[in-house]
Amino acid sequence: MFVMSPWLRLTRTRAFYMILVTWIFSLGMALPLFYVNHIETYETVDTVTCQEDWSMLNFLGDETKIMHTYSSVVFALQYILPLFVLIITYTFIGVRMWNSKVPGADRTSSTRCVIQGRHESVKKLIPMVLLVSALYAGCWAPQNLLMNIWITYDPSITSHPYILYIWWTSHTLAMFHSIVNPFIYYSQNRRIHEGVNYILRFLPCVNFTGLHLLEDKKGGTRAVRIVNMVAYLPISGNGKETVHSTVSLSG
Repeated sequence: MFVMSPWLRLTRTRAFYMILVTWIFSLGMALPLFYVNHIETYETVDTVTCQEDWSMLNFLGDETKIMHTYSSVVFALQYILPLFVLIITYTFIGVRMWNSKVPGADRTSSTRCVIQGRHESVKKLIPMVLLVSALYAGCWAPQNLLMNIWITYDPSITSHPYILYIWWTSHTLAMFHSIVNPFIYYSQNRRIHEGVNYILRFLPCVNFTGLHLLEDKKGGTRAVRIVNMVAYLPISGNGKETVHSTVSLSG
């Protein structure tokens, strides 16, 4: 988003204020839990647990209503909002790539080829967006629903004989999301697929047939088009550096 919109680009000052606001907001959201959590000791079973006592916030109103409101807000911020931002961001990038214009696109075949390449990239982006969003929603839904919705509105679930297994399964599924993205890129991007196979070609289970997409082969039907939309070329002269935008095609 910052790259696609110049007015959203981060400066050092903006980055500092964004980090500051993020920390203040995060601390503010966690402050109620810091206030209501306390340690309870059960001498009969020699067990120490950490419990939430929302009655400590009675001065703000009904404790049940406060707990339900807080849990619902956390669920919206931790799950609904990131999913919404993920979908909107990818959609915005896809629309901008599809509708972007290249100077001279109607006059040269090279720029028309660049636009066609962008459209192909957007077509490939759509299934990847759907897959990334579906995996995020599926991996994090059980954990967020259990901790922020189910336990909050039905505390009796904590006495269920299989609650530890339910929690462990939902927590493991949520943590599993942190490793799925590389596999998505490997399966959806042919260049990444080829590069990983090249690195792991020494394994007997990896089928590596050669570099076809990552290598420029001139004069062949499988020639690779190399498009440099922005090339930063430092040019000496008067102590300044000049940035040139170039479009080059090979093959």
